[in-house]
Amino acid sequence: WGSAPPVFALTQESAPPQRAQHLQRPRPAPEWARSQARRLFAAHVRASGEAPGLRRGAAAMRFETTIVAPWLMTNLKAVLADFAATALLARASAELEAVTACRQRAQADRRRHTHIWRSPGFDENLDEHDGELAHQRATLAALLELTLATTPTGNKIPDDIEWANLLALAGLYVEATTRSDSLRWNINGEATKISEDYEVSAAIADTPVLDLAAFNDARRRHARTIQTASSASTGREHLRVQHDRGISLGADVLNASSGMPHEPGSYGGRSTQLADIDPALADIDTAMRQDLGCSAHTLLAVCVLVTEWPVTDDHPTSQTTMQDLVDAICGQLQVDGREARAAIEALTLRGTDLATEGIQPWKGRARHHRLLTHPLIDLGTGTLMLLPWNSGTAGQVLSQYLWDGLLPWAQQRQDALPRVRSALSKLRLRRTQALEDETHQYLEALGLRARSRVKPHHAHILGLSCLPGEIDHVVARPDSGIIWVLEDKDLAEV
Repeated sequence: WGSAPPVFALTQESAPPQRAQHLQRPRPAPEWARSQARRLFAAHVRASGEAPGLRRGAAAMRFETTIVAPWLMTNLKAVLADFAATALLARASAELEAVTACRQRAQADRRRHTHIWRSPGFDENLDEHDGELAHQRATLAALLELTLATTPTGNKIPDDIEWANLLALAGLYVEATTRSDSLRWNINGEATKISEDYEVSAAIADTPVLDLAAFNDARRRHARTIQTASSASTGREHLRVQHDRGISLGADVLNASSGMPHEPGSYGGRSTQLADIDPALADIDTAMRQDLGCSAHTLLAVCVLVTEWPVTDDHPTSQTTMQDLVDAICGQLQVDGREARAAIEALTLRGTDLATEGIQPWKGRARHHRLLTHPLIDLGTGTLMLLPWNSGTAGQVLSQYLWDGLLPWAQQRQDALPRVRSALSKLRLRRTQALEDETHQYLEALGLRARSRVKPHHAHILGLSCLPGEIDHVVARPDSGIIWVLEDKDLAEV
C-alpha cells in the first residue's frame, strides 16, 4: 500500500430535484414497543386456540385472514381513534418523507460507488439496511392509509411513547401483509409458523417455485437497451441508464428531447410526450389520453412537478388547493385544465376510496388504492397534501412499469382501460419479436442451425405430427444429434 499512487475520485451528477435535501431518518419503533405488541398478539393467538406449528396453503391463508388481520385492524383502529387525524397525518407524512429520502440517498450512494472495493459482507449489510428502511417506510405508509380510511375523531396529539406503540402495531400489520402476499402468490414456498411462544413469522416450508434473488440478479445483469427504429439516441441512452441503475425519475428523464440543463420550476425545452424519449412508447400516450383523460407523459410530469414543490427540511410536506395545483400543471406543463384534473385524479389517494376498497392485507401489491401509486393525499374540502420524495418514488414505479410495457395498477383498473392494455400488449409483442430476431442472429453467428417462430401448423418441418403451441427456437449443431428447444421470455412478464 505504501507504494500505491494516491487516487482522487470525483463523481458529478445532477442533484435530486427535491428541495428538502437534509432530512434525517426518524427513529423506528423501539424494541420495547415491538416486544409489547408481539406479546399482546401472541396472547391473542393462544386464546384463539391455534396450536403451534406450520400452516401451509389454504390453512395459512385462513389463519392470516380470520385470526391475524381482524385482530390487527381492531386494535389499530381502537388506538387511532383517540388521536386527531390531522396530527397523525402530519407526523406520518413528515416521517415518511424523511425515510424515503434516506433510502433513495443510500441507494444512489450505492450505485455511485460500485467501482470501489468492498469488504466481505459489505453488500449484505447494505441489503439489510435497505430492508430496514423499506419496512419503516411501509409501516409509516400503513399508518397514513389507515388514518385516511378510518378518519379518527379524537383530539389528542400522540407523544413519543404513544407514537412508538402505533409504529409497533403498524409494523405487525406490515409483516402480516408481507406474509399474506407471499402466501397468495406462492412463489417462495413460504408458510406461516406459530412458535411454541405463539409468535407468528414466515418460514420456508417447501421448495421455492422461483429463486427470486437469482431472478432479480439476472434482470440487473442482463437488462439491455430497448432498440427502436428511430435515431433518438438520447432517449435510448436514458432508457439504458434507467434499466442498468434503476429508474431515477427527474427532469433529466423527461428532458430527453433537448438534453439541456434544467432549473427547478422551469419546464422549457422538456419533452412533451413519451415518443420524445422513446418512439416505441408513442401509442401509450394516445391510448391513455383516450381512456384516462391524460397522457402517461403528463402523469410522470406531474410527479416531477410535485417532486420539485417548494418545501423545506423543517416542513418537508406541503398543502395546496386542487385549483392551485391545476393552475401549476397547466402553466408549467402546458396542458389544458381537463387533462390536469384527470392526472390529479389518477394520482390522488382518498380515504373514502380506501374505506370502500376495504383493508385487505392479503392482497398486498394487488390493492388499487395505495400510497405507492397515489402520492397526492386528499385531505378533503379541496385540499391536497403533497409529498415530494414519495411523488418521486411513485413516478419511478410508474415509469419502470411503462418501460416494461406494464402498469402498476390493480387488474380491475386496467380492465377499464382497453386501449391502454392493447397499446402495452403491442409494445411487449414488438419487443419480444425484436428479442427473437436478435437471438436467431446470435445462434447463427455461433454456427448453429436454427428455426425460429415455429408455428403449430409447421410441425411437419420438425418431423412431428403436431405441436401444442409456437416454439421460439429449435436449434441443432450440424455435427451433433442433440436438439435444443429455446424459449425467449420478457422478464417483465415473469
